[in-house]
Amino acid sequence: MLYREVNTIGAVSINHSVVDELIADAFQPYEKKAWLANYKGGVSDVMIRIRNFDALAEKVVTMSEKGIFIRLYIMLRFGSSIADVTGGIMDRLAFSLMEYLELPIDNIEIVVTGMLSKNVARRNIRTDYRTLLNERAGKS
Repeated sequence: MLYREVNTIGAVSINHSVVDELIADAFQPYEKKAWLANYKGGVSDVMIRIRNFDALAEKVVTMSEKGIFIRLYIMLRFGSSIADVTGGIMDRLAFSLMEYLELPIDNIEIVVTGMLSKNVARRNIRTDYRTLLNERAGKS
């Protein structure tokens, strides 16, 4: 169980599977450009051939006093804009977490572990939601 709140009426709890479903929904507009991967930089060649990129996906979802922290490892298709795709995924995920679950967000990090073309080119590019919001607000 990820989160539990008890009050006089009863208790509300949120399971990891609920957050996993919100993550899957955040990836839908980018299903041809981005895939969840493992932390080592990709998925196996067999998984690429059968087009099952989420089989070995690794996600870090923890709850702290500040709010929920999510770290996703993804692969992008060659030619996709890293800023547009990761920013869009983080925006959709943040909206879902605040609108549907009403959970405060500590941070959402996306680590691009590889670029997929004919071969997988390893990368290690990290983007996070706080930095994205600061850039949009004009803060350095």
